[in-house]
Amino acid sequence: MKNVLISRIRRYIFTEDQLRAYWGHKGKGVSFDSLTNDQLMDLAQQMLNNASHHDLEHHLLDAGWHTERELEGETVAERDTEDFRHIEVIDTSKPGKRAQLIIDRVFTMACKSCRFSFYVDVRGETDGLKCPNCGGEVEIKSKKTVVGREKR
Repeated sequence: MKNVLISRIRRYIFTEDQLRAYWGHKGKGVSFDSLTNDQLMDLAQQMLNNASHHDLEHHLLDAGWHTERELEGETVAERDTEDFRHIEVIDTSKPGKRAQLIIDRVFTMACKSCRFSFYVDVRGETDGLKCPNCGGEVEIKSKKTVVGREKR
């Protein structure tokens, strides 16, 4: 089963059964089982964008319908659609760690002299940055550290 997780401050879970039902109502001539992971993410995003407040309650984590257990499995696809939205397709039939909430994507910067480390927004400019601790030259330690999420 492939569930889709959208992290946007609140976490919305779109189960395969919910996605399948939504796809059935859209009246497409394409089989649901033939959809790619990208198409599943697009479908979940459409559901999110077109949902009423009442409908959204059916997708919220810990709102009575969904639990953290539905986030356990292998992440088979993911993307950042906007600065504040992260989408994952989680195959719950495969072993994997529970998905963690995405807070922000940043560069981890480290001073070449004193090894002080700090974070810079990935959209920011890193050329010419100096260490806030000693004023030394800094380097990018990792290109996309995600604060608030355990690495899988």
